[in-house]
Amino acid sequence: LAIASNRSTPRQADAKLVEDGDDEVRCQLADKIGCLVPNWSVEQREKAEELTITVLRALAADQLPRVRAIISERLKSADGVPKDIILQLARDLEAIVSAPVLQFSPLLSDQDLLEIIAADREAGDLCAIAKRPGLGGDVADAVAQTLDTKAVATLLANDSAQLREDTLDWIIDNATTVEPWHQPLVKWPSLSDSAIRRIAGFVAASLVDTLCSRNDIDAATAVELAKAVRDEMGSDVAGAMEMDPESGPEAEADVETASTEPASEEEVATEVAQPE
Repeated sequence: LAIASNRSTPRQADAKLVEDGDDEVRCQLADKIGCLVPNWSVEQREKAEELTITVLRALAADQLPRVRAIISERLKSADGVPKDIILQLARDLEAIVSAPVLQFSPLLSDQDLLEIIAADREAGDLCAIAKRPGLGGDVADAVAQTLDTKAVATLLANDSAQLREDTLDWIIDNATTVEPWHQPLVKWPSLSDSAIRRIAGFVAASLVDTLCSRNDIDAATAVELAKAVRDEMGSDVAGAMEMDPESGPEAEADVETASTEPASEEEVATEVAQPE
């Protein structure tokens, strides 16, 4: 273990340790090599020993997922390593190996990511891609088209993603019965009045309240949605009275309160201005 973790160990010795039968030895070696490569200077990259890259490739293909995962974690943000190694890690069938580079690697192009999505990858890989900072519109659209519940929820939670209006419409069209998408949809940074009205048609009343408090909502739309919520609450109370006639005057008072006239635009505007 001491030899595997020692940065002064000759690469010829490291090359032999790659085939060591002790898993811990290879894990220590992966951590050492994985730490060295991303910190190379430009000159070191140009003079990188072929043997070092050979050791790195061998570790990235190790039979033990933990070894490959260590390499992936160490190389996830590196831009000076051979791209074929990053692609190999990104295409790994173990999510603990593929996820770090799928989420962070600057070497993966949009085309690389589209090909990986098209390969019917598991939700873990899709979620990692959906978390990428500044995710491109084509890739965001591909993630949305999978209709994977976790991946789309993750995409909606990534407010740096370049989500096109038609992609957002596609998600809204399919979101009615997918509750995990409701809150991130309501909180998406930019929604048209049309999108707000559609979302309000299927989310819980508490989320409609959140929609009404958005800074980009039209005052008339906010008044309409607030009235719809009160009308629904009135219907719920009235239904409860029918089921329980002995509920008495208190229930009648609830109905009367719920069915009052909607707030003025000025009142709604005041509510919108208040922090959540």
